[in-house]
Amino acid sequence: MKSIRRDIHLEPGSYTCIRLRLKAGGQPFDLSGWTARLQARDYTRNLLIDLTQDNAGIEIDPAEGEIQINFFVSATAGIREKTAYYDLKLIPSDPERAIEIYNGQITFGREDCQ
Repeated sequence: MKSIRRDIHLEPGSYTCIRLRLKAGGQPFDLSGWTARLQARDYTRNLLIDLTQDNAGIEIDPAEGEIQINFFVSATAGIREKTAYYDLKLIPSDPERAIEIYNGQITFGREDCQ
């Protein structure tokens, strides 16, 4: 599986939900037995966001091949950086065989309505 680049915009202190559906051969990818982790770091590699199933930042529906990423208010409220770089990894029972499936840049800021 090749990693897909997808940039994200987040408003600090706001909730954002992103749903991803993984497919293989046109069918939902069976995520049974897999976990996932999203980490975002600043340009000096300081960890800003760490989302897992353990902290409810990631939810997985194995049969549908669906991953839901929850950027809770508590995960983004204190961020002062303008940008970060993230990766989303699928982790099988052997964590040494983790697969990066998404990566990109996160920009933080308020969106103005015109």
